Amino acid sequence: MALALAGMASVAACVVGAPLATIFIVLELTLSYEFTLITLLAVIVSQVISSNLFGNSFFDRQLLDRGIDLRFGRGKFSLSQARVIERAHNDFVSTPSNSTVATVLKHLSQAGKTEAYCLSQEGNLEGKLSIIHLIKADKDQAVREIMDRRPLRLKSDQNMLEAIEVASGFVGETIPVIEEPSRKMIGVVSESDLFSAYLEIQEQVQDVEK
Repeated sequence: MALALAGMASVAACVVGAPLATIFIVLELTLSYEFTLITLLAVIVSQVISSNLFGNSFFDRQLLDRGIDLRFGRGKFSLSQARVIERAHNDFVSTPSNSTVATVLKHLSQAGKTEAYCLSQEGNLEGKLSIIHLIKADKDQAVREIMDRRPLRLKSDQNMLEAIEVASGFVGETIPVIEEPSRKMIGVVSESDLFSAYLEIQEQVQDVEK
């Protein structure tokens, strides 16, 4: 009797994802601490195994198969559904890679920016320029010789959660958003854009949970 009850409770706890509720139901139905203790041990073992192999519940497994992961809460799920391209904007300085350092410095001064992007005629990202390196360079030098050809960048189809993780160690003004594999530049995002998106999504989640 005890083993049969423990087995049924273990299956129910893993399917529904409510181990404590299952144990309390057994206690109320049987009024037996011995049966409840046996059920508690069985539920703990089965829950540990099933949560590691399949998910917290049968319903979580169904959602995971559809690409919906709620294991880390609604906040992270909402961030994983928002795309970085939604926050990309065109408030940046662009220049051909054959421009001189003096020309780019003038454009940065007029725009009030500290970074510029070298784009091809097709609008593909070729490199990134920082005002710190421009100031130190020869003013008649072509910027292609000093540009960073592999700057930190985000893909247009990345979600906000991935973007925040990528930008966690970023130091600079903006991060380019590009399409792969063409490297066509869609726009830029700043750390402020990512933080604003994070706060907005968290506020939406809190409104839902109230």
